[in-house]
Amino acid sequence: TVIMSRWFYSTLAYAGDKLNDYLAIKDISDRLICKPDYLVYLDIDPEIAMERITKRDDTTDKKLELYENTSRLARIHKKYELVLDMVSFEMKYTNIIKVDASKTVEEVFTDIYEQLNKKE
Repeated sequence: TVIMSRWFYSTLAYAGDKLNDYLAIKDISDRLICKPDYLVYLDIDPEIAMERITKRDDTTDKKLELYENTSRLARIHKKYELVLDMVSFEMKYTNIIKVDASKTVEEVFTDIYEQLNKKE
């Protein structure tokens, strides 16, 4: 079993703003990148994500990252949704597990665990 964080799909969501960029990245992935057995998408409202970011212990003395603001997170969230649509439709990928990440860590873990067990 291989577990990866973010990986190729985040590249699509964070990078290609233009259709040509997006298609070029997708083309490269089709030829070079192995597909995961499952794609777990932790879905969270950008405002809740921003609240959590500002409450992190490591942000008290540090500046926020460029993308760590509500409007940027909202754009990235939309792009992730588009990427998931593309992955399921164009790539015919059906092992997508979408989890409500606004819950507690324990609840998110349980949701992922239960959904993975259903698939097997």
